[in-house]
Amino acid sequence: MLFNPLLIIRRIAHSQHLLRVLLLIIVAVSLTACIPRTHFVVLQPDYQGIVITDASLAVLTTDPVISNSDDVIDDLGTGIPQEVFQDFFGKTIPPALLDQSHCREVSIEAIDSSVRLRPRILDIDGERQVRVKLPDDGTRVGTGSFAAEFLLFIENLSISRIGEHKGSIGGDGSTEYLQIFATFALWDNRSGRLVSGGETRIKATVFFAMTKGTWETALRNLARNMLKDSPFYRPPTTRRRGRHRPKPVTLDTLQSRTTLNGQPTRRPRLSVQIDVYNSDQEGSEVDEIQVRPVRSLHRSYLPLLPVVLFAKSQTSFPEHYTLLDNRDAGMFDAEALEIDDMTSLHSQILNIIGARMAQHSSATLRLEEIPAADENTLYRGRRAELVKDYFVNTWRIAEDRIAVESQPSVAGDSVFNDVARVNLTSSSPLIVAPVVTQHIRQRHMAPGIGLKREIEADAQLRNWQLTIRQDKEVISSLQGKAGSLARLQSDFLLQNFSAATTRRLLTFELEVTDSTGQQARASDDIHISTADSTAPLSTNELNFTFVDTALFPALEVANEALFEMLGSSLNSDSRIFLVRPPRDSGAAWGATDLEKRLSALLTAKAIAATVISSESDPRPGSESMTAVADRCFAACTLIRVSSSH
Repeated sequence: MLFNPLLIIRRIAHSQHLLRVLLLIIVAVSLTACIPRTHFVVLQPDYQGIVITDASLAVLTTDPVISNSDDVIDDLGTGIPQEVFQDFFGKTIPPALLDQSHCREVSIEAIDSSVRLRPRILDIDGERQVRVKLPDDGTRVGTGSFAAEFLLFIENLSISRIGEHKGSIGGDGSTEYLQIFATFALWDNRSGRLVSGGETRIKATVFFAMTKGTWETALRNLARNMLKDSPFYRPPTTRRRGRHRPKPVTLDTLQSRTTLNGQPTRRPRLSVQIDVYNSDQEGSEVDEIQVRPVRSLHRSYLPLLPVVLFAKSQTSFPEHYTLLDNRDAGMFDAEALEIDDMTSLHSQILNIIGARMAQHSSATLRLEEIPAADENTLYRGRRAELVKDYFVNTWRIAEDRIAVESQPSVAGDSVFNDVARVNLTSSSPLIVAPVVTQHIRQRHMAPGIGLKREIEADAQLRNWQLTIRQDKEVISSLQGKAGSLARLQSDFLLQNFSAATTRRLLTFELEVTDSTGQQARASDDIHISTADSTAPLSTNELNFTFVDTALFPALEVANEALFEMLGSSLNSDSRIFLVRPPRDSGAAWGATDLEKRLSALLTAKAIAATVISSESDPRPGSESMTAVADRCFAACTLIRVSSSH
């Protein structure tokens, strides 16, 4: 072979090129071997090869450890660095997880101290192990405010800013990173088992300076790493076509499967039983509820305010007063009125006086009209004649039994300055005597209902609903969150109640739902019966109303009569309740003096009754009542006496 220098030079150059290429490959492999792995995860066999869609995910995280707190303040906002980061984390992670998953909703929660988590070692690849804290298998975690189907536990969350010096064939340089490290685990909160878990380390490059965008990039990458090896991960749409993707599996499909990848799945256990009962007089539990009638006597003792009030320049009866015709007047019975307050009583003043005048033919009546201050004399006397005409025409009272007088207005009387009035006085005290009305009230009472329940559940309860039916018709429905069912109120038993119905069958249906969405139902029947409706009176309630004589001195006689009635009604079983007017006028029949007289009366009768005193707002009158009437009735003091019959 002839010596060819040019060929030799080419071969040498080619060999040097190959050598250089080989050297570059060796260096690259060496550098790659020196780069530590930053992501370790293990996916449980039951969840391999599937995609879970339409799930709710709750993120539970512990307090982070932040090394670069200055960056937090500079980039994310002022305040305590850990709180600032947690606020940013709570706003950023849920949208990032939602965007990169098939979940329908993502929320973030703090781990409740009541949640029991135990350390567990996850074997990644036979060499690497990760320690995470998880619930016991078969249990469901709930922290009260949420009941998600899946949970993402994030632990050992640490944030730091690092700088790395890197050498290369072409030179050397230094790069800074925002680093986030976390261990994590995905938990199937429906069936109580692990889905996946591991640890990950995220490094976001800091090019010129740390910004809020650097933090957002780091957290978005953290969300991707925690999801990408799980059944929830939604890959980017830019991946090459033709790649096999697992078939999506909905939660209902996942829950209904009897096996997953050859492994049997276990639905959380949920069963419920109820027992509805009533306690009889001996304390025994019986399957019958007896509704019993309760009859009580209500009697009101009210002083009659003998005055008819008119607005200034008014010559017709105010709408507040009840007016009758001749036919209705013949059937009027004051004692049959269900009146227990002064406003209602005063609306009947004309009819009560008319009926008494008709009954006591020897009694006479004087009508004294006092006009309002500065009122035109044109109106004076016309109100008294109006009242007289009503007694004569409606109640057939002889005209000669009724005298009419007119008086000038009383200067400086602030109570009646803007009100005209007709005072009624009689020769017989019976005409203006206090009014006593009484009626018997009957109501039905049902005893308390006991409800025992027995629930066996692997998961926690989410909510419950109790439905009560009578002949398949719902008469009541109660519902609430997870928690104990207390003793039921029995008011619903009186809905659509009919005493003629002697016996009814009620069905109580209890439905509970656990955190996995499972439902269980149980029912029990109980009979409801009605006791004899002719029950004896159980209680007396007596109401005595006293008017302040500073406004109406003429009523002092009526007050004395009422006080005598009060004394004769008290006994050792009496319970006394005294309601004061808002302001005590200090008159002889003011509330303070009345309370002293009541205390002396109890001492004299040797009755150890407790007097409960309170102050009340004025009782509002009818819209058509004048302000002076409201003031008069506001000055009344009420003494209520109740006792067992």
